[in-house]
Amino acid sequence: MGDNVEYARAAFDQSGLGAGGFPDGSGQTGRLGVIVSTHAVSDRNFHARAPVDGPPGGADSEHRAAGHRPASGFARPRPGSSRLPAMLEGFETSEFGHEGVTHRVYSAGAGPGVLIMHEVPGLYPAVIEFAERVVAAGFRVALPELFGTPGRPLSAGYALGQVARACISREFHVLASRRSSPITVWLRALCRELHAECGGPGVGAIGMCLTGNFALSLMVDPWVMAPVLSQPSLPFPFGAERRRALHLSDEDLTVVRRRACDEGAGVLGLRFTRDPMSPPERFQRLRDELGEGFEAIEIDSGKGNAHGIAASAHSVVTGDLVDETGHPTRAALDRVLAFFDERLRG
Repeated sequence: MGDNVEYARAAFDQSGLGAGGFPDGSGQTGRLGVIVSTHAVSDRNFHARAPVDGPPGGADSEHRAAGHRPASGFARPRPGSSRLPAMLEGFETSEFGHEGVTHRVYSAGAGPGVLIMHEVPGLYPAVIEFAERVVAAGFRVALPELFGTPGRPLSAGYALGQVARACISREFHVLASRRSSPITVWLRALCRELHAECGGPGVGAIGMCLTGNFALSLMVDPWVMAPVLSQPSLPFPFGAERRRALHLSDEDLTVVRRRACDEGAGVLGLRFTRDPMSPPERFQRLRDELGEGFEAIEIDSGKGNAHGIAASAHSVVTGDLVDETGHPTRAALDRVLAFFDERLRG
């Protein structure tokens, strides 16, 4: 816990939130606040449906340790857990446990398995809508609840609260450059279970924002065949070294490099060009490490861009998606679905 407290303190100090709140005392949004304000802008692009009752980050998605339990598996939700939000009524609900860590998982569809790791602030409506698109494309989706309140609409305060929570969580190491967050151990086990259920060549995995880098960590297992990094934001890009960092150990990077370059399990990455939380140096590092094993989609959000995309755009296939033929975010979404199809139906 000590390291995570230091991460939180450093993140708030460097963002300007520690001294002046949000925005900071100078009237400028702090660097950590950027992620909150970009998500708040993204929320204007879709109609938010009714949320589940209950406080942010309810108990259903808490890290629950009950001794060392090496076995993995699904179980029915605990009695008395909160009702299913309207947007998730078409999904099956279970709880997946691995080594004493349990999170709720929403599943739907039939076909090859795809793990969708939600962004800040949680399973808000745009993320659920993306999951529905993947289901409609013929895949079996597993949608774990890692933080936040399912179905709750996005707002700046809600997003800020969940970022702060992640900063002090034992499951997320938001400033770690050369190691993965501990939650990736649980996510790897979930991928293994999903592949056992669905079969086929392997499973797909897409992370977004705070979870954006996690698909790299999952690639160390051979059944993860279609990894997608959407606006990968860890480590938080404070300083030149973290802007290039991949939130991955050197040992895991060696495995990722082999799989992407030699075994045909290349990586797809998505970002907006002006997104400060997913800096260009990170994608350049991926090009340097993976060469042709990395496919990058970088959408112009600079001043005067042809599609009028705001400089604050952050969430490529969710909150900032413009579902119109010819729009670059729609093209990115189509490429993600085609990527899953190419890799998982062989």
